[in-house]
Amino acid sequence: MSEEPPSHLLLAASLALVAAIPNNTARYSALVAVAIFTVVCTIQLKSPLAQLHRLAVMIDETDEFLRRTMAQCPRDYLHLTVQMGHLLEANKTASQIKCRALTSERAWWSDWHNYHVLSKSITACSKRVKAIRVAIQLTVEAEIQRRVEYDTAEVQFILMAGTASNTASQQLYDEQVHYSALFPLISYVIRLLLLNLLVATL
Repeated sequence: MSEEPPSHLLLAASLALVAAIPNNTARYSALVAVAIFTVVCTIQLKSPLAQLHRLAVMIDETDEFLRRTMAQCPRDYLHLTVQMGHLLEANKTASQIKCRALTSERAWWSDWHNYHVLSKSITACSKRVKAIRVAIQLTVEAEIQRRVEYDTAEVQFILMAGTASNTASQQLYDEQVHYSALFPLISYVIRLLLLNLLVATL
């Protein structure tokens, strides 16, 4: 998501470069140039059209993110469709604000009331778009959690099935060992009975 340029960092870096200039005259000239540059950048960044451009970029990025999410999370399609409706309303509002800014007869810095109204409308629209993006991100995280839970349950089922199979195999082996141990005794008893029967017949 697009954010406003870090103008305070740019100003700090410019002042640091000015302070590194050894010649006082050149330093003061550079300081004036930096001040003029800062004022121009501030005017440009704070103009309604610049704010509207950043808002348009934010809306486009959110729209692309929303469409990807709708393809990846089909079970949340209805909820995401509602968010799509909210995003379209925000886009319409941004377009209306831009029309008001373009049709303004006076420059924004000479009409502070009009600038304040436009800036306030742009800020409110930006907050709506950010809220929509957060709702989409929450939907994505919920889908990730559902998939993780499903995979975890599947792994647990496989482990339980494997454990049950090993237990049954062990029981069968123990029974075979037990019967193998009894076989010599049974064979001895049978031979003894046959011998007694043979003696009795004689």
